[in-house]
Amino acid sequence: MERAYLDHNATTPLSTAARDAMIAAMDQLGNPSSVHSDGRKARQVLDVARDSVAALMKCKPESVTFTSGATESNNTVFAHAQAMDWPIFISATSHASVLDCAIEAKRIPVQPNGVVDLEQLAKACEGHETPFIVSIEGVNNETGVIQPITEIAQIVQAHDGYLHVDAAQVPGKINIDDISTWGDVVTLSAHKFGGPKGVGATVLPGCRLTALNAAIRGGGQERRNRSGTENLVGIAGMGAAAANVGERLGDIARQESLLGQIVARISATPSAEIAGDASVRAANTLSIMHPSLTSEISLIRFDLAGVSISSGSACSSGKVSKSHVLDAMGYASDLVQSGLRISVGLETLQSDVDRFIAVWDSLFDVGTVHQEARAVA
Repeated sequence: MERAYLDHNATTPLSTAARDAMIAAMDQLGNPSSVHSDGRKARQVLDVARDSVAALMKCKPESVTFTSGATESNNTVFAHAQAMDWPIFISATSHASVLDCAIEAKRIPVQPNGVVDLEQLAKACEGHETPFIVSIEGVNNETGVIQPITEIAQIVQAHDGYLHVDAAQVPGKINIDDISTWGDVVTLSAHKFGGPKGVGATVLPGCRLTALNAAIRGGGQERRNRSGTENLVGIAGMGAAAANVGERLGDIARQESLLGQIVARISATPSAEIAGDASVRAANTLSIMHPSLTSEISLIRFDLAGVSISSGSACSSGKVSKSHVLDAMGYASDLVQSGLRISVGLETLQSDVDRFIAVWDSLFDVGTVHQEARAVA
C-alpha cells in the first residue's frame, strides 16, 4: 500500500536537486580545508552552497555558518548568551531545542491565537542595563502560527536587545524577507525544505550581532565559528535545496487548497477545533483537536491506514506526549491530549488528502474506543 505522507513539518522528502548535488559531492575526494587541488575543489562545493544559503537569507556568505542542524545552531545561540551573561527571553511555544537549552529563561506568554503577547514582551524588555536576547519561532512547527517578526523586532531592538529567530519552519512556507531583515541571528534546518537531515546553519544577517562564541572548537573551520570537518555532502544538499525554495513558495496556493479540504471536513465535525484558527498561519500546517479522541490511539489508526501524521514535534524520541504549544495557548486538557498535526508539502497529492479524510471519518465510528481509552488513562 502506497502511504499518504502528511508530516512535512517533521521532515520533507529529499528534493531531486538536493539529491543530485549530494551525489556529485560524494565524488569530491579532498578535505575543504586542504590547500591542494583536491581540497580546493571540495572548497568550491562548500562555497557554492554557502552562496545559495546567503542568497536565501539576503546576507553576505560570510554570515552563514554550517552546523549539524537547527538544534545545534539554537544551542550555540544560547551558549553564547549565557557566556555573555545576557538575560534570555523565549516564547512559551518555542521548540524543544530552545526550551531545553534555555531552561532558566523567562517565558513570554502567547495569546489564545498562538501569537506572542506583545505587551508582555515589551514589559520584559524594559530596564536592562546589559544586552539581552529574545528568541521567537518564526513559524510554529505544530500550529503553523506565524509570529509578527517586524513588530517583535522593533520592540526588542528599541530596548537594545537582540532577536533570535528559529526559522526552521520558514523557508518554502512563507516569505523570509521580514526575518532576514529583522533577525539578529537566524537558525535553519535543511531537511525542513527539501534538503538532507543532519545539516543546518546559523546566520547573522544584519550588522548588530556580528559573531557568536564557537560551541565546537578544535580545527578552526567555518571561519573559527564551528570547528570540525564540514559535512560536505550534506551542505551541498542544503545549498541546492536553498536555491530551490522558490519552487516551494510557488506551490503554496495548491497546498492551501489541499489543506482547505481537510479544514472543511474538520470544521464540519461537531466539537472539533483548529488550533490558532484566528491567527495568520502557514498554509501547509494544521493542528486539530477533538475531545472524544486521544492523540496516541488516533495516530495508530492513521498509521495502520497508511497515513503519516503526528501529534506535534517529531523531536521527542518517538514519544506521543502532551503538547506544550497547545497547553500554552490555553486549550483545555482533553483537547490538548487529542492534538494532531497535519502538514502538507510540494509532494502532497489529492489522494493523500482523500485518504486522511476517510480515516478521520472512521475515527468517529469507533469513538467509544477512544473514550474508553481516555477513561483508563
